[in-house]
Amino acid sequence: MIIGTRLFTWMRGEHVGSDAQGNKYYQDKRVVPGRRRKRWVMYNGVAEASRVPPEWHGWLHYTTDAIPPAGGTPRKPWQKDHLPN
Repeated sequence: MIIGTRLFTWMRGEHVGSDAQGNKYYQDKRVVPGRRRKRWVMYNGVAEASRVPPEWHGWLHYTTDAIPPAGGTPRKPWQKDHLPN
């Protein structure tokens, strides 16, 4: 992670949650009428996009506005655990 991203997150970011791998998710504090709030992830370790679980991927890409629960979404018996590349 570079210092610019850390500084931007400190100044403009609002922490909304984290996942089981320790990644932290943020959105912009400012609300601009007519625009979406920026959303981003601060990775715990190597910055690899495949480490984002499906429920957080949907939130990051504005598929849903619901923030995933702390323990993750309930899994169906036929669903496999998320594995990064």
